[in-house]
Amino acid sequence: MRKTKKLSTAKPRRTGSTRKPARVLIVDDHPLMRKAIRAMIDAQTDMRTCGEAASAKEALEQAVETRPDLVLTDLSLPDGGGLDLIRDLKERHPQLPVVVLSMHDELLYAERVMRAGAAGYLMKH
Repeated sequence: MRKTKKLSTAKPRRTGSTRKPARVLIVDDHPLMRKAIRAMIDAQTDMRTCGEAASAKEALEQAVETRPDLVLTDLSLPDGGGLDLIRDLKERHPQLPVVVLSMHDELLYAERVMRAGAAGYLMKH
């Protein structure tokens, strides 16, 4: 049985007296959306994008490869829902915060997302 490494939280990591930017994994099936989110994140001094994924399967692989401090995911993914991705990430990496960025109405999905283990819910518009 393979052991999964636990990932850190979204707090910027300290090295001596300097903080390293929080590493963010972006999960969205639309390339233009990923590009826009990447540009906004990478423009910050306390965050940087460490990877991108277009599907839940790819996100799970990227989480192991890139060791993010935070996952920012859409709910609508081609190979399954974001809710399943949140549950899978929380099962494999319990300390990894997941924030949902979605077009779906907050009134319909926010509570489900939070019950699945997400740290937050943001609407795209």
